[in-house]
Amino acid sequence: MNSVFRRDHRLPGLVDAERAAAALQDLAERGWPTSYLAVELNTSTHTLAAIRSEQRRRLAVVLDQKIQRLAVVLLASDPADHGISEHRSRRSRTAARQRMQRPQPPNGSTRN
Repeated sequence: MNSVFRRDHRLPGLVDAERAAAALQDLAERGWPTSYLAVELNTSTHTLAAIRSEQRRRLAVVLDQKIQRLAVVLLASDPADHGISEHRSRRSRTAARQRMQRPQPPNGSTRN
């Protein structure tokens, strides 16, 4: 029986995803492609996109820590320094700006 209470229940090893979502959005705005981040974090692009778009409200502490550490390193450098081509960086920045301009539904979901 999956209830709303069960989904909101605080489980050990999980944290709010807000900080990770903000870090991933900042990285995208600075030109870091999600595919590059997924490889560095050893996770999928779908997972990172769900966190960034706040579809996942909670995530594992370990993944949150990895995102925070990677963000510190990458925000202090340029994507080109890590072999990211200019067109990939530009595409990431454009997508990040478009995400910011989309109106968000009142309940935070992106489904129609």
